[in-house]
Formats: sequence, C-alpha cells, structure tokens
Amino acid sequence: MCYSILVETDLSKLANEFGAEIDVESFWTVYQARGQGEKLTHIPRALDNHFKNDVSILGNKIWNSARKFIDDEVKRHQDKVEEKEILIDQLGKKLETKHTKTNQNKFETANRILGSSIKKIERLQGPVEPDDQRLLPNSYGPLIVNEHGTKKIKLSRYRIRPAKSTHEFPNKYNMFNIRSETIEARNTWKHLFGRNHGMVVMHGFYEWVPDLETGKSREIHFFPKDNQWIWAPAFFDEWQSYDKSQFIHSFAIITRDPPEAIKQFGHDRCPIFPNWNRFNDFLDTTNPKEIYFNVFNDLKPTEYKHFWVA
Repeated sequence: MCYSILVETDLSKLANEFGAEIDVESFWTVYQARGQGEKLTHIPRALDNHFKNDVSILGNKIWNSARKFIDDEVKRHQDKVEEKEILIDQLGKKLETKHTKTNQNKFETANRILGSSIKKIERLQGPVEPDDQRLLPNSYGPLIVNEHGTKKIKLSRYRIRPAKSTHEFPNKYNMFNIRSETIEARNTWKHLFGRNHGMVVMHGFYEWVPDLETGKSREIHFFPKDNQWIWAPAFFDEWQSYDKSQFIHSFAIITRDPPEAIKQFGHDRCPIFPNWNRFNDFLDTTNPKEIYFNVFNDLKPTEYKHFWVA
C-alpha cells in the first residue's frame, strides 16, 4: 500500500498547468469544519499560503481560519510546555530527596513531552517545509476532477468515506489505496469506476518496508530522480450526513505491482503513475472502461531515488 504521499500544494501552479479552476468553496468547507473542531480534518500547512494574499471574501475567510488554527495550536503547546516545566521542577525536587523508579519514569516522560511540544511550536512558527505537503490517511489535499467538462481543484480527504456509509470505517481498513486488479470485484470501488475519477499530482510517496538487519519496519521515501511531478489516478466519493450538517469529499489512489526499483526494498505495491498524455483520458468519465485500463498500463518511465526516514 502507499500509506503517505507528498503532493503538490501550489494551487496556482496546478491551476495554470492543467487549466483548472480552484474550487474555493470546497476548501472553505474543510477549513470551516476544522475550525469547528471536527475530527479527521488535518490540512497540510503548505496549502494555507495560497490564501495569504487572496482578497476574495472566501479566500480571506480561509486565511483567517488558517491563522487562527495555527495560533490556537501554538497556545495549546505553550500551555503544555508551562505545565511540564512545573511538573519537571516538582519531580526533580522529589528525586533529590528520594529516588523512586516511578518518579524517574514520570520525570523522563515529562521531559520527552516538553521537548516534543517545543519542537512543534518551532515548527508551527517557522517557515513552511517540504514535509508540510505530506498527506497521511485522513489528511486533505488537492484533487483534480472533471466536472461537466471543466477541471476543478477540490480539497479532498485522502481516505474514502463511501457515500452510503453510516459511520467511519476503522483505521485498520485500507480505504486510501485501491488495487487496480480488484476494481470491478469490490463493491466499494466498482460503482465509482467510470463515474468519480480524479488525479493527484505528487512529488513522491512513503512506504513501510522490512529492515532485514533489525527485523522491524522502516519508513522509506521514494521520489523521481529528476524531481519532476508524477500523477496518480484516483477515485473519489462524496458523503453527507443525514441532517446535511457535515460533508466529506474523499479519495483513494489506484495502485499496482511495483517496479523493480521499489520491489527490491521488500514492498509489494506502488501507486500507478501513467504518462502525462493520459490524464485527460482518465478524467473523462464518458470513455469505455477499457480506456482506463489502458491508462493504468501506459506508465511513465521513471527512475526512482529514495532515502530512509529517521
């Protein structure tokens, strides 16, 4: 499976490259939901920058919502830092008087949490980094779709929530990858095939692979050697609560057996990365289904590089 992807978040670049419109309403829906405390609404910070100089009413609302969220997160971690500093001081004095294993463990745990909170504050207040373009399952990112002949960039969740589902599927179910060979065999996907197609523009992806030396899994990042964009076909779905107070636009990317450059690391799946001249064929849902399978097999020749994630 492809558990995490590094997507292009420069909305202006995507709009210009693909002649697409930015569906600002879809962005506002998610930013607003996050501001109201709804769960599973992580938005990569790199997306905020597009709205920094947006003078439109919705664009300005999105920017203000993004800034408030960051400010609230910084305040939350600052409070945690203050709380842990007090606790560390108290535990330190107890350990000087009488050393116990329980207090030593509490002291070490408090220091770890303190260090983590300080790093998060620095990250939130610092410049946007490449990792701020990363989507893990349940994160939101740009998805390009074709609506009545017009390409649109929507803010969509990387993990499908089926339109007819009455609840969120547990995390143990992989609802963010689709095996190309089982599209027409699984009810979850077959009703989206030929109906709800999208494309994700990516810089690379992350996998967990076995470490032969330790026997544990290690995280590895794969990306094209030429650092050029790659695109992956996806299916999307649209879920709405019964009372229409909640709406989730979500997607899953389509995968296949990996090329040798990835397979050699012990992983058995890889996103499909077709040639660039095929994305219109996939987005056009009036085509015969054979066309889409042809797209899946017309792959862009790509030489991959990798690095191990610490």
